[in-house]
Amino acid sequence: MTNGSDGGLSRERVARMERLCAAAERVGAIAIAPSRLWCERVCTAVATGLSVDGGSAAALAITGRIDLAGRVEASELGGVWVDAGAGASSRAHARERANASAALACELRGQLSGVRSLGVRVDGRWPMVVALDSPIACSASLARLGTGWEMGATPGSSEGASERRGARVGAITTGRAALALWDVGQRQIAIVLRGGEPGEAAEMLWVLMPTIARRAAMALGANMLPRRQWLSPLEERVMEMLASGYDVPRIADILSRSRHTIHDHVKSLHSKMGINSRAELVARALGRLPAIREADDTPPPRPDPETEVQGTSASAEPLVD
Repeated sequence: MTNGSDGGLSRERVARMERLCAAAERVGAIAIAPSRLWCERVCTAVATGLSVDGGSAAALAITGRIDLAGRVEASELGGVWVDAGAGASSRAHARERANASAALACELRGQLSGVRSLGVRVDGRWPMVVALDSPIACSASLARLGTGWEMGATPGSSEGASERRGARVGAITTGRAALALWDVGQRQIAIVLRGGEPGEAAEMLWVLMPTIARRAAMALGANMLPRRQWLSPLEERVMEMLASGYDVPRIADILSRSRHTIHDHVKSLHSKMGINSRAELVARALGRLPAIREADDTPPPRPDPETEVQGTSASAEPLVD
């Protein structure tokens, strides 16, 4: 066994596999429900723990209709998660890094609403994962939002200049970001993941995206959802408690609501999720109902558009053919 290894694998490789397994576990715990926070939860699941050696990590995701030129024809949901990483030398330093993460997440979330392009072409590969290691020409693109950012100390910090420099989280080096595009029914899921070791972001997306797509199919359905079908935060809470084994009287006590109100929420859950019984509701929440399409029923590669679209940058080479 080589020095610094575990079972023939380097410690770095073991740590990388542990991060992937932890991310897969978090993805599997995402609620199967049509929630407006669904993309936000996916971003948190795939990016949490990806930051290493005091670095930073981020994920951005959208669902909607995206064409082969990479144009976002109709957006549905969006989500952002940012982590400034570990390694803070003090509580004040840790708070500063957390504030920097929150500020950057808020900024990216605002910019995400204006995204009109992926920043790369699909080039007939569907699903696809590409490394973001080429210059991105289109500034209002998901790829651009996911790469090249730099997070600094929060404005107005009382710390000295040296402390502010220590709190800065530099832009992650080229090759540590990837974009995935997966097809689910009449919508696509696009995720930019940034952080970790070189190649880790693309590796993680290749492994996790099939599961994410299946859970999206179960949670969101085949079609783009109208506003009336999204669950309210309280409806989500009721569903989670039912799936945990609580009955209506107990849920009413915990949430300080009447039993009649909780029954109304359960009826609303049935209507919005297109199910007919409490048992089916619990099964849906636990991900026990089949997805829209089987795991191996991936759409075939699509042909390239006949003409190049102006203003759309060329795609980076796929990490895996």
